[in-house]
Amino acid sequence: MISRLVLLEWKKLIVQKEIYIVLAICTFMLIIAQKAFYLSEDEAPYRFSKTMIDFIPNVGYLFILFPIIVMVARILSVEYELKMLELTATYKYGRKILISVKLLALFSCCVVVISFFFLLIGILSYLNYGFDYLDLDFVAVNSTYIYLDGQWVVWQVLLMEYLVLLFSIFTFAACLFLVARFVHRSVFIMLIGGGAFLLVELLDKYVMSFIGQMKISEYVNIVVDFSINSLLNFEALRLFSFSQLLVGLMVVTILLILANILVKESFIND
Repeated sequence: MISRLVLLEWKKLIVQKEIYIVLAICTFMLIIAQKAFYLSEDEAPYRFSKTMIDFIPNVGYLFILFPIIVMVARILSVEYELKMLELTATYKYGRKILISVKLLALFSCCVVVISFFFLLIGILSYLNYGFDYLDLDFVAVNSTYIYLDGQWVVWQVLLMEYLVLLFSIFTFAACLFLVARFVHRSVFIMLIGGGAFLLVELLDKYVMSFIGQMKISEYVNIVVDFSINSLLNFEALRLFSFSQLLVGLMVVTILLILANILVKESFIND
């Protein structure tokens, strides 16, 4: 039953033209950004591995996040915009099952989108540099953005990146989904999701340079360090180990899923 219901949610999503538009734009922008990220032989001996590891924390996460924001905005709000929200309250399997199915569909969307962009980056890196051995020592890659203690090889670091990215983005998506339970307009949900992310970028890249050593900078640092931005660009690995980060994300994800299932939204006609 669950798999059939998830498939129905997927069918609702795949007819949303906004998703294809943002995916096309992000794919095009990623290809352009990947060309700008080009490495010469003097810059790195293992260019394929370094690009695979460093491109996402450098800029690639942007192109993964925005399609997910659009999917979150459409997965629930489409029923409101089609005047079907009150009808879903009479869903025969129960409202909690419906929300659980939507969250499962959203998680599968995260898997598909992240896998697509990982594969695309791999193909572009191979076309530019050829292929490295994935059992290379991580230290030899000389990553600019990933900070890890202990012995790691390239394939382990890539798996770590994938898992952290998956649970980070799904955590953010679950937060946005909770907002969407009350803010039923998809355009507002997109603005909230994109605005929250861009606000932290603004604080990190520009505001911090102005406030310098002021007392308020301590609080701004806390906001930046524990934001979705810090997770997606892997700056959080400066504060936590990979295992701590992954376990923490899983706990927060479970709490957000429970919050989404248990909360009761109001049905507003406007």
